Amino acid sequence: MSEMKNQKNLNNSIGPTETTRLRSKLENFDDVLPYVGDYGRYQWLLLLSLLPYGTTYAFLYFSQFFITIIPAEHWCRIDELVNSNFTQEER
Repeated sequence: MSEMKNQKNLNNSIGPTETTRLRSKLENFDDVLPYVGDYGRYQWLLLLSLLPYGTTYAFLYFSQFFITIIPAEHWCRIDELVNSNFTQEER
């Protein structure tokens, strides 16, 4: 019985074995991708489902620049004010 316990403990050891030494080291995310799968059905589904939100967010974010930026020499031409007797500053 004690022989089986010793055998069991040897199998559970964490020390390096021949298979762990020969396996290449996964250093970054690109090394992991071939093992988990590259661009499959789930990634396409995720992309298509989040695309409307991303497009809407980008439109709302960048529209702020066009709404808030006013040129320094911008002046609306109003015919009633041009033909009136006001000075340039009063217009």
